[in-house]
Amino acid sequence: MADYAYGYDKTDQASRVNPGVLDAEAYGIKSTARDMLTFLDAQLGQREVPADIRTAIARTHEGQFQTSYFTQDMIWEEYEWPVDEKKLISDNAPDFILNPQREDRIVPALPPQKQGLLNKT
Repeated sequence: MADYAYGYDKTDQASRVNPGVLDAEAYGIKSTARDMLTFLDAQLGQREVPADIRTAIARTHEGQFQTSYFTQDMIWEEYEWPVDEKKLISDNAPDFILNPQREDRIVPALPPQKQGLLNKT
C-alpha cells in the first residue's frame, strides 16, 4: 500500500475509493474542477510550485516516443503547431485511440517544445 494513490475528502484527509457512485475502476482520473484547473495552471507555468514539482512537470513535457501523428510525452500527446483541426479530431476518435500505433523511442528524450499543442485523450 506504500505506492497507493490516495484522493482527498471534503475535510482534506487522505481517502481511498469507497463503495458508491464513483467506486468502479475508471480509465482516467477522478477530480474536482478546481483541482483540475490547479493542475493545468501548474502544467502551463501559471502557478508557482516548488522546484522539484516544476522539474517533474517539465519531465512530463519531454518527448518519449515518436509516432507518425504526434510526439508521445509522458502524459501528453504533443502536436507541432499549427495543428489541423480535423487531424486532432480524428486522432482523438475511438478508432484511433483504442488501437496500437507504431512508435519509435526517442533517445535521449526530446526537450519540452516552445510551440505546440499538448493533447490528452
